[in-house]
Formats: sequence, C-alpha cells, structure tokens
Amino acid sequence: MQGQLRARVVKLVSSLFVQVTMTVAAVATDEAVVVWADAIGSTFVAVVMFVNGIKMLKDSLPDLLDQSAGDKVRAAIERVLAGHAVDAATTIGRVRTRRSGQRLFVDIAMGFDGTASIAEVDRRIEAIKSAMRQELADAEISIQASPL
Repeated sequence: MQGQLRARVVKLVSSLFVQVTMTVAAVATDEAVVVWADAIGSTFVAVVMFVNGIKMLKDSLPDLLDQSAGDKVRAAIERVLAGHAVDAATTIGRVRTRRSGQRLFVDIAMGFDGTASIAEVDRRIEAIKSAMRQELADAEISIQASPL
C-alpha cells in the first residue's frame, strides 16, 4: 500500500513539473528556451522516477527475500528465553524471525521433557509468549512444542 501511495505521489509531482515546463515551452518564442524546457522536464522526471524506484526496491527487498528481523529482535528473544529458565528438561530448537511490513513474526521450536503434563507445557509456552509480547510490540509469536 505504501508503495502504491509513493508511486502516485511521484507521478503527481512529475506531472506537475512537466506541465510547467511544457507550458513554458509552449509560450516561449525562443527556440533555445523550448529545447531547454523540454530537456529539463524530461530529465527531472527520469531522475525522480529512478530515485524513487531505487528507494522502493531498497525498502521492499528485505520483505521479498524473507530476511531475518535483525539482531535487536534476536537479542530480545534470547533475553525472554533466558528469563524463563530454560532447563535440562527443555531445549530450544530453531528460532526464526522475519518481518512483513511493520509486522514481526517469531517462530520457535521447543522440546519439553516427556514427563511434563500438557498443562505445564501450555502454561510455560503462554508465559513465554506473554513476555515476548511485552518485549516485541506487534509480533506474531508461534511456539511449537515437541517431546525430547
């Protein structure tokens, strides 16, 4: 949505600038002014479109490539997991993060001791999710439990 809005604003600004330069070229009587107005208008539009295209590509490429959410998010996750005393009866498998726009997705695989009750595993998972929501605003957190 942001990309569409940015593209429309660029189009509007470019069109207005071209309208001004074409008006100058239409009312000018000197051949040099007409050529320069046309060249300046065309160059302006090309540069603005190129720069905005590069910015849009730079902003969207991490989402398109499914890039990790970064070291700050990883550190926050590690703090939460360390604060919940992951012991010998619990192991941390993979921890994956990614962003999609402003939304953050966290996927954690945890192994629990086979003697732990489902209620105990669920309670620990909910406590970890709650602590992560406090650390990471607007995050979608998924924890998969499996027996050790």
